[in-house]
Amino acid sequence: ALFAGDCLPCHRLDGIGRGTKGPDLGRPMNVTAYLTPAGFHALVRDPRAVRHWPAQAMAGFPPDLIGDDGIAALWAYLQLVAPRAAP
Repeated sequence: ALFAGDCLPCHRLDGIGRGTKGPDLGRPMNVTAYLTPAGFHALVRDPRAVRHWPAQAMAGFPPDLIGDDGIAALWAYLQLVAPRAAP
C-alpha cells in the first residue's frame, strides 16, 4: 500500500504504473541491485543530498510522511519483487 500510494504516482515498476516523473524502479534492473539499503534510505529521505540533475523532480519524504520503518518496508518490498537470478 505504501509503494502504491507514495511511489507509483511518479515511478513505474517493471513497466507497471503510470508514473513518468521518476525512473522505473525495476528496469533495466531492480533498484535494490544498484543501491544499498542506506543509499535507498538517503535517496527517499533527501534525493538532492545523494545526487542532482537538472530535471530532478523528487523532493523527498520527511519522517512525518514516511518513517524509517516505512522506508525499510519499501526496500523489503522492492527486494521481494526483484527478479531472481537463475541458479
